[in-house]
Parts: sequence; structure tokens; C-alpha cells
Amino acid sequence: MEMEQPARKEKEVRVVENFKSIHIDFDKGIFEVNGKRLECVSDLKLCYDSHNDNWTLQITKDIFYEGREVKNWRSN
Repeated sequence: MEMEQPARKEKEVRVVENFKSIHIDFDKGIFEVNGKRLECVSDLKLCYDSHNDNWTLQITKDIFYEGREVKNWRSN
């Protein structure tokens, strides 16, 4: 029985890049993918497909937006 895939959100952004390397060093606080330092990663999935001899890496990042204080907002 085939599982139905969940519908994607219309505004979802998916970026696919070549996966060349990963470097994680907990003592030094290093987390790099393809030589680029990454921050705010909330989920990481590293998989090896032995049939195709292929590694894949999926990363979920949290992006935080902070607004500035607005004075007299909606004041009457």
C-alpha cells in the first residue's frame, strides 16, 4: 500500500545544493556543510543509500525575525 505524501505549503521554499562535505566538532562549536558555517539548525537528517552509493543531507533551519518597537501604534 502506497502512503499518500502530505501536501506542500504553497509558499514553501526548497533549496537543493550539491552535498560535498560536513564537519561537526562539538568541542570547538563547529558545524559546517560544504565549508560554510551554519547556525540555527533545528533538524538534521543524514542518510546513505547503499543501492545508489549516495549520501543525502536534509537540514531544517529556524529563521527569527524581530520587529522594532513602534510608538503610538493604533493610539487614538
